[in-house]
Amino acid sequence: MIVVRLIARSQFDIIRSMKKIILGRLPATALVCGVLAYMLEASASGVNLVQDPSFEQQSPRGLDPHDRPWGAEEEGSPAGAEIMQGSAADGKQFARMQYVSGTGSECPGCNQSFLFQRIDVTPNTDYIFSYWIRGTTYVSSAIQIPFLDDCHNYPPPPSDPTRANLCPDDDGDEEIDLGPTPPNYDKEYVARYDSDTPTSNTDWSLISHTFNSGPHSVLYVRYFNVYYGSDHTDIDNVSVAAVGASSPVPSPPASGLRTE
Repeated sequence: MIVVRLIARSQFDIIRSMKKIILGRLPATALVCGVLAYMLEASASGVNLVQDPSFEQQSPRGLDPHDRPWGAEEEGSPAGAEIMQGSAADGKQFARMQYVSGTGSECPGCNQSFLFQRIDVTPNTDYIFSYWIRGTTYVSSAIQIPFLDDCHNYPPPPSDPTRANLCPDDDGDEEIDLGPTPPNYDKEYVARYDSDTPTSNTDWSLISHTFNSGPHSVLYVRYFNVYYGSDHTDIDNVSVAAVGASSPVPSPPASGLRTE
C-alpha cells in the first residue's frame, strides 16, 4: 500500500508553481506535489471514469478480449495481461503485462500484449489520465478513439481487400482494432504516450498525463507493448478524471510526470 499526503490547492496555484519551476524559482518536487494535489481536486469534484481501477473486483487470472470491464490480449499461458495478487500500489491486486506466445486463432504465436477498457466521457473536456507503474520496461499508454459500429456490415478496407468484411478478426475487441475514419478505419487516438517507463521493478511510481476528449463521448484507455523473456510492466490504480471546463484540444505532452 502506498500512501501519499496531499495538500489541497487551487488550479491557479498549481499553474503559478509550474511557471516558477520553469523559471527556476521552485524545486521540481513542487511540480509533483502540485500535480498530485490537482488530481485530488479533480477526484473530489468528479468520479473516476475507470471501472475496477485497481483490479480488485476480479479473480486473479489471464484476461482475454471478451473480458469486461478490463479486456486484454493476446491469450496464452501465461496470458499477455494477467490480474495478479501481491504487493500492489492500491489494494492486493494489480495487472501485469508480459511476454506471451498467443494461442488465439486470430494471431497464433503473437507476443503483443494489450490491456484496455471503454470509458464514457464528456466531449471537449480536459482530463487527467494517471496510474501507478512498476516493472522492467516501458509501456505505451493511450486514450484511443474507437470504432462504434458493427464492422461485419462494412466492406473490407482498401488496405486489405482480402478480408470478408471490415473486421480484422472476431476476438471481441473490434472497437479498438479499428478507428472511426473511412476508408481504412486505421486506429486513432486523442492522446498517445509511447514510453511510460517505471523507475523500479520493486517500487511503484506515478504516471500522469493530460488530454482533451475532443468531440467524443466514448473513448478507450489502452496499454500496449511487445515483451521478450522476463520483461514485464505492472499497472495499478488507473484513473481518468475531469479537471476543467470545456476547452479546445491541447497538444498532448511528450511524456508523463513521475514521482521518485
